[in-house]
Amino acid sequence: MYTQDLESDNEFFFTLDSKWEPYFEKKIQKPLSKRLRSLRSTLCAQVKTAIFENFNKMLLPISNVMKASEIAA
Repeated sequence: MYTQDLESDNEFFFTLDSKWEPYFEKKIQKPLSKRLRSLRSTLCAQVKTAIFENFNKMLLPISNVMKASEIAA
């Protein structure tokens, strides 16, 4: 039974030939990549928010008029 399934799968993929790659790129890869980028961006934003919420009181205020030597000290 397993070999029959495997043969039918192989036959299916052999019938795709040159159609598979454009189909994959258009219907699977692009939407999947778009979704993954969105999830990665959301995760990054949540991590930044969590870090800021947890360590906000420990952070020193930042002054954009201070010299580099004063900041490092």
